Amino acid sequence: MAAPRNRLLGSIMTSASDQMRQHITTMKEAEAALTNFSHRFATHIDGYDRNRVHFELFDFSVPKASMSSLSPSATCQVSGSHDLVLHGIKVNYNRQEDQEHPSSKVTASTAPPLVLLHGYANGALYYYRNIIGLSHYFPSVYSLDLMGWGLSSRPNFDLVDTSVEAAERFFIDSLEEWRKANNIDKMVLGGHSMGGYLSVAYCEKYPQHVDHLILLSPVGVSHKEVEEEDRIKRGVGPAPNVPFVWWAARTALLELWEWDFTPSLVLRILPEENGRDLISNYIQRRLEAIACPEEQAALTEYLYLNSILPASGENSLNRILLPGALARNPTVDRIPKLKVQTVTMVYGDKDWMNVSGGLEVKRICAEQNSALKSSVVNKAEHAEQVEERSPDINVHLIRNSGHLIMLENWEEFNSSVIIAGKGEQVVSPKMPQPIILA
Repeated sequence: MAAPRNRLLGSIMTSASDQMRQHITTMKEAEAALTNFSHRFATHIDGYDRNRVHFELFDFSVPKASMSSLSPSATCQVSGSHDLVLHGIKVNYNRQEDQEHPSSKVTASTAPPLVLLHGYANGALYYYRNIIGLSHYFPSVYSLDLMGWGLSSRPNFDLVDTSVEAAERFFIDSLEEWRKANNIDKMVLGGHSMGGYLSVAYCEKYPQHVDHLILLSPVGVSHKEVEEEDRIKRGVGPAPNVPFVWWAARTALLELWEWDFTPSLVLRILPEENGRDLISNYIQRRLEAIACPEEQAALTEYLYLNSILPASGENSLNRILLPGALARNPTVDRIPKLKVQTVTMVYGDKDWMNVSGGLEVKRICAEQNSALKSSVVNKAEHAEQVEERSPDINVHLIRNSGHLIMLENWEEFNSSVIIAGKGEQVVSPKMPQPIILA
């Protein structure tokens, strides 16, 4: 009986391995399709020639020893190896012929590159509508699959402890190893949603390597009580007199949250056809700006496969956030302490990440800097003030967009990132610009 049972088990394992390989191959095809679609979103570049765009997909080897919060026994669930990789895309645009363009003098030796981090359960190619346009203004644009997502390694989320800090280091350590290996002394760092939250955590540890921080509809800014009260006022949170059934459902959801229940788990349980349909319907309903059926199909495939590959980074959810996407360690208290000169916070005008969080950070930093300035008596104290001051905060609002600002209004999104990283004076007059809040 043992031999047939072993053959059956081996057959099941082989089948699962083959299916995994097929999913990886199909996700790479979806990645290539989105890369190809990116050429459609370079309309503001005069004389645009797709042959002047250079894409480089890469897999950077991350030393296992550098992952300080990851259990030594953890292995990649995709490859079965103890070796880890960080996947991403690098984009360069040949500007040599654009002598009159403000970006023509930008070189790798004179300006920092732009590094983009995606949000929860997304990937590097979520910026496919932006990367070419942004590469016209930055010497290089990198978009990375964070560890545990996309085509980066997916080790078991087995950490040395359950702290917020350990979960943050799972992502930060690999980012820093990649930066060092690529000799990037300074970068303009942009992060969307969870990627924005993790960008703050990175700046706390390595501020000397960030020229400018751009938080793109960041999660986890406000304190729980403030955010919940604000959501009720905006009609997107529960009122105090909701029915008992709602509270019962909420209690069940809280339990599931603590048990590492994630949205991707639902997709893994469903048959593939149903899972794809769920993602497809989400894109059609949620992202009206994406009207092309082929583009919808490529994004559906990319998001679906990203979700059904083995769980890894997604299991950081309840370590970092409370139910309702509220931070256990809110960044409203952390951003004012960053040793980064300037932070730009960008929101959609229909964003469920409320712009009031960004405005509150701006107010706190301005008040702290004003108090610090008024306390200066001599030059020695002025030098200390420069060291102690809070970042200058800018807040931008993107029209006609919700949380997925890079997809819903890619033109204003690009303008916002360019203004943040390069200055308002270099943005093409053809490009719609965001609302800059005082």
